[in-house]
Amino acid sequence: MWNNLFNSINEQGRSFYQPVVEFNQLVLRQAEKLGQAQLESFNAYAAIGLKQLQTAAKVGDAEQLKTLASQQLEVLQALQAKVSEDASKFGALIEENRKELTGFVAERFPVAEVVAKPAKASKAA
Repeated sequence: MWNNLFNSINEQGRSFYQPVVEFNQLVLRQAEKLGQAQLESFNAYAAIGLKQLQTAAKVGDAEQLKTLASQQLEVLQALQAKVSEDASKFGALIEENRKELTGFVAERFPVAEVVAKPAKASKAA
């Protein structure tokens, strides 16, 4: 009798906490993806900055300074392209995270989806 009671309590606890554990795992995976993307971006920006510092440190006369100044437009264009690429990458990651979280909630809590749909319909009106 006691074994059945403890087994029942254990199973109820597991079924109650399982969605919480899965949600935490999902959020952790998403944070890991975002963190990895941020590290990659930071490394790329740091490399650009260090290269610029090294190039500037080698300037020894006015002619080299003039050359360095003319190269800055190319560096700025490359930096602009990198920022645009990163913005797109982070936007895609955020959208992916939104879809995963929405799917998780809709799968685990079907009532939430039913409640959310009328709110979207009223915004469109």
